[in-house]
Amino acid sequence: MESEVLAGVILGTITIVLFLKDATIERNYRSGLTVLFGVMIIASALITYDITHTMPGTTSHTVAQAKFILIGLAVSLLGLEIVEARKLARLVGIPNLLTALMYALPLILIAPGAATALMQLETQYVLLMSTGIVMVLTFSFCAMLVARSSWLLTKPVYARILLLQIGGFVIVGVGGAMLNGGLIDLTTMTFMMEAGCVLVIGGSLFRRVIQAFEPGYITSASAILVGTDLEVEMTTITGTIRQNTDSQAMRVARQVVQELAQPITRVFERGTPITLHRTVLPPLTDTREFQVEIRPHYHDPGGSVKRVLVVIVDVTAAVRRAEAERLADLLDIIITERNTAEYYLDVLAHDMANRLQALLVGLEIVEESKDKRQKEEVVSLLKDEIDRVANMITQLREDSALRSAVTSRECLALRPVVERALAAVTIAYPRRKISAEIRIPDQYAVRVDPALDVCIAALLEQCIETQGPPHNVVEVTAASRSNRGVIVLVIGRLVISVPAGERDAVDITEVEKRAPSLKPRLALAKEIIRRSGGHLSVKHVDESRDSSGLWFEVNLASCECSQEKD
Repeated sequence: MESEVLAGVILGTITIVLFLKDATIERNYRSGLTVLFGVMIIASALITYDITHTMPGTTSHTVAQAKFILIGLAVSLLGLEIVEARKLARLVGIPNLLTALMYALPLILIAPGAATALMQLETQYVLLMSTGIVMVLTFSFCAMLVARSSWLLTKPVYARILLLQIGGFVIVGVGGAMLNGGLIDLTTMTFMMEAGCVLVIGGSLFRRVIQAFEPGYITSASAILVGTDLEVEMTTITGTIRQNTDSQAMRVARQVVQELAQPITRVFERGTPITLHRTVLPPLTDTREFQVEIRPHYHDPGGSVKRVLVVIVDVTAAVRRAEAERLADLLDIIITERNTAEYYLDVLAHDMANRLQALLVGLEIVEESKDKRQKEEVVSLLKDEIDRVANMITQLREDSALRSAVTSRECLALRPVVERALAAVTIAYPRRKISAEIRIPDQYAVRVDPALDVCIAALLEQCIETQGPPHNVVEVTAASRSNRGVIVLVIGRLVISVPAGERDAVDITEVEKRAPSLKPRLALAKEIIRRSGGHLSVKHVDESRDSSGLWFEVNLASCECSQEKD
């Protein structure tokens, strides 16, 4: 037996040995397919030997060629299953009819090719059509599926491995077709087919290793395919496609679906997609933030939604980077303000010291002088000096007000700002069950410091801190005072022990006294509101007998945005 044929037998045997245990003991479906692929490698090597050692035109040669074509048929179908073509097509929403057509294509073209070969009718061209071209068409379809689904796989290496396996199958099919068509010799074909087989086998080994060490959370993006009754049909939540009911990935996916049961049910009922821009999913992790897109994936002929695709994207890094940039900008502003205040304080202290010294000297002169006219002149000078001090203080106050007025402010849509703040608070308290109600018309906009969401988040955190774990209820309401160009934002509720008779007199200072742990957050909120030209206060709404009627009230200048900004 030639070394080329012997190499195929050895490669097939190694493949069977590597995957036989998983296929028989662990009953792994894909390992079983790979074992069959090893058998096909051995069979094709033996058939190749028959082809090269029989005379063209004889019955033996014709039968060997027909067998080789049928081996190509089996390898095509095995390849589609090994690269998970059905699952990929289902994941990206390819119609079942098109998927079935791709599986039927080898049967439609290769099987008649084998019959034609037996009848010795233009065998050379039939072989080229029935194996090489079919393999290229079939696995080009698979490559398209991988390309469309790769963004849903959290491990990019998994998609690359699938593409390598697809390339391996194409090389195997084209190599066999070219040999039987007389376009290449046995040695060249052997190199091509062995290279293709190594790609396929190596890819299966790598995929087996990846799936053996699947994590309990996603790292970038993944998908969950949900059927009716919220049944999880498939997931890529660990970077590989999982469909069996016993895997850790499927258990985590079911927990995620239960967490998102309400919006998923709404998509089934209404047929319109829903996007949750920033949310925490405890089944995955308590420390990350995700964007969740829930969209219809498959409709029955009547138009009803039968499957929903839940796409989960980890946006923690981007969100934290944006928040860090806003906080850094705010810190820079505060430091600049502090330095400016220190400068003016220093100037004022020196100037006041000099002027007080002058006043003291003048008073001593008045006390010791006996000349009435001199006393009057000194008193006049003292009055002028006092007026200059008052004017300087007034000028400093006007300068401070002017600096505050020219501080960079933006016209922002109010509702997205509040939603960002609420999302940040939800992340900060992952173990709390926070129920939020936002009643803000979409058209409301305010001219404020860009860090207003940090301020609102600080106020919401204080409400949650005073309510205590585990359940918290926060409400944010906005109303417009159109005659004054002011929007009043009401945030609650604070739970602070205040005697019934004193609630109407409660102010920010009183809140700081009764809840000293809130003082740093309140200071931050007051600074941002001050820079926004607004006002922060506490009000009591007489709606209950306990302290849950305490609310923050923020007055902000309204504006009209030509373009809504998030």
